[in-house]
Amino acid sequence: MSIKNLSIGKKLGLLTGMLFASLLLISLISYLTIRNLDSAQRNLGSTQLPAIRNISIADMYHDAISGSVYKSLVAAESKDETRKTEVREEFEENITNIKTNFAELNKLDLNQDAKGAIKEVEPMIDQYIKTTKELIDLALAGQREKAENLMPQFQKDFNALEVNLDKLEQICN
Repeated sequence: MSIKNLSIGKKLGLLTGMLFASLLLISLISYLTIRNLDSAQRNLGSTQLPAIRNISIADMYHDAISGSVYKSLVAAESKDETRKTEVREEFEENITNIKTNFAELNKLDLNQDAKGAIKEVEPMIDQYIKTTKELIDLALAGQREKAENLMPQFQKDFNALEVNLDKLEQICN
């Protein structure tokens, strides 16, 4: 049987059926697309944006810790005990904040690449804090020359952490 042999009513019925099937297919595709967009938006709001926020804040604390090194050198030269105490307190506060921040980052439901990058960065943070603490302790104890001898290691740790925080941010984007 050929389409030419069908009556106009049957042709219209066939056309209506094909249009209805096309409409159902388009509706299904639209529904699935909207569902995927909703899922992506939820992931963005609950995982990716908080991850980027935490990494950015960690980078700010990383820079603030660096500032404590230079403040300790100035405070040591001034021999002002109040400034020395402020430097130590600020340094300890920044350490607490960066560790808390990374703990929050670890709680997020990130992909395996991001979790692996976090595991790589955590020992760098510990090393950076260790070197910085040693340098600050030496500076505030009046051992400026020894503190200055640690500056290359401090700068190396600072740069390594900076690069890896940037990599982590790119992975989480």
